[in-house]
Amino acid sequence: MSGDRVLEGLPQEVQPLLRAYLKRVVPSLGAALESLVLYGSAVRGEFVRGRSNVNLLLVVANLDGEALRKLAKLHARWKREQVVALLFTPAELQRWATSFPLEFGELKEGHRLLAGRDLLPTIRLDGGVTSELIGREAKANLLRLRQRYVEGGATGEAALILLSLSMTGLAPCFRGWLRLRDRPIPAKTEQQIEEIGRSLSIDSKPLLEAWDLRCGRISPGPVEVPRLFDRYLTAVEELVRRLEAAPA
Repeated sequence: MSGDRVLEGLPQEVQPLLRAYLKRVVPSLGAALESLVLYGSAVRGEFVRGRSNVNLLLVVANLDGEALRKLAKLHARWKREQVVALLFTPAELQRWATSFPLEFGELKEGHRLLAGRDLLPTIRLDGGVTSELIGREAKANLLRLRQRYVEGGATGEAALILLSLSMTGLAPCFRGWLRLRDRPIPAKTEQQIEEIGRSLSIDSKPLLEAWDLRCGRISPGPVEVPRLFDRYLTAVEELVRRLEAAPA
């Protein structure tokens, strides 16, 4: 399949980047390349230039020191283009999927094969996604939010960065929760947030504000940033409490 063919339907902003990446990286890896998959916002139709990463899953035959040094050279020019690659060997995929079913569930359900063979359909999510797992992920997100805000000096700059990071990290939890409850998963993340708000009876407005910030739709000033952070923090704390109280 040609490079242009595999890129059909993807956001116009990422197609030239991926075309150049495929032209450079695929021949360089040669037979060592097992699979190259695109996932995340570029596949879900929520890519925002300058804000979203281009998320890749790169499966290669081995990842010893020599292989990592080769990959580092290949990826040096792509770092500034926000290309981020998860690196695995074929044998590692199943083992890691068992440990991280939420993340690999996202990968299985929303990805685009760019080169090699698609290994994700063969992955089993033993134990699958549970209410306990989603609650644990949300708690870890809250702990990181608090810790990194303090480490960042509780500045407005730290708040802006952390709001986007935290919201991006919570989005798979929302989709996992809806999937677990056999509820339809709306196409857009903001619709998923609204559905989570209704499902758990929480105020979804601060979560929506953080998503709008992440997507570049709002630009709060220095006075509003701390208020937005406080509203978001309260909303995540309530989210965690509701997830803890929800039936398994």
